[in-house]
Amino acid sequence: MPDLINYTVRDYEGTKVIDFIGNLSANTSKSFETIVKRISEKENIILNMININIVTIAGLNSLIHASYFAKEHGKRIIVLWPNENLMEVVEMLEAHKHLIFADSLEEGKTKIKFYT
Repeated sequence: MPDLINYTVRDYEGTKVIDFIGNLSANTSKSFETIVKRISEKENIILNMININIVTIAGLNSLIHASYFAKEHGKRIIVLWPNENLMEVVEMLEAHKHLIFADSLEEGKTKIKFYT
């Protein structure tokens, strides 16, 4: 059975939040990246990752690519509530410098203002 990734988009005090559910892997990385790039081309976003169960290296790469894409368009992506698996992959690949993390929606909004 292939991995699935579902999402909803909502507004939090003027900031777009994408709530993801599923796995971020080679099977879902292209659709994940397409969704994130489409929105981040126009506005800053917070990616709620609390319901992402598994993140593979391919998934992390798509997250990093989307983050750089947003930056090239003068926007930012904030990773909210990363789970232990995501942080293990980030640490293993020393990818902290490529992503911005937040532990709350308020912190995410503050970091968007700080980094843009």
